[in-house]
Amino acid sequence: MQITLAQGGDRLIPQCVPSASKMAAKRLKKQGVVVHLNAVAEEITADAVYLADGTVLNTKTVMWTAGVASPLRGMVDDEYLNESGYFKTRGTLQLVGHDEVFIAGDIAGVENGKGTRAPQTAQAAVSEGRTAALNCYQLMTQKPLKPFSFISKGDIMPIGDWYAVAQFGSFAFGGRFAWWLRRTIFLMEMWSWMNRLKVVTDWTLNIFMPRDTSQ
Repeated sequence: MQITLAQGGDRLIPQCVPSASKMAAKRLKKQGVVVHLNAVAEEITADAVYLADGTVLNTKTVMWTAGVASPLRGMVDDEYLNESGYFKTRGTLQLVGHDEVFIAGDIAGVENGKGTRAPQTAQAAVSEGRTAALNCYQLMTQKPLKPFSFISKGDIMPIGDWYAVAQFGSFAFGGRFAWWLRRTIFLMEMWSWMNRLKVVTDWTLNIFMPRDTSQ
């Protein structure tokens, strides 16, 4: 099996600092992954991917990972949606046209307070949920609403084989410690100790048992 990664930009994980991108690319190369940068797909057929620079990637399995598209078109009146198909949301997470409705998560077209859209991540969604809950209470008690502003606590990207790349602010590092840290944070964010025990048990069994490819 040969895995080829075609990235439209000039580096991997562009939301991170360049050093994190280099660590991810180096690790993937060590794992045998062929990485194409500045590789824009112009056409995808049943047998190949055609890139803008003329490169042809022969393959019968293509995985497209260019983001999350809004499912709201056709389900919600267009007057409530922005040009990208997400809910028109005020800085207080209120739906434009219905101040009694609060929107949070991937379907919210809200800015993060810096002029850019909040990322479609669990970290951002949790922050939006807290602000929406607070503002719902503030609205009912006739108090001033709080504008939403998202500040990332950091990102940890698993690369595979017990390896991850982590970034906190401008500091980035990679390796097994980053992989362990990601799983530890994941467990601590879970709702109950019972759920944590189930996940740890599953992870532990996976160390000694072959991967179930049917999943």
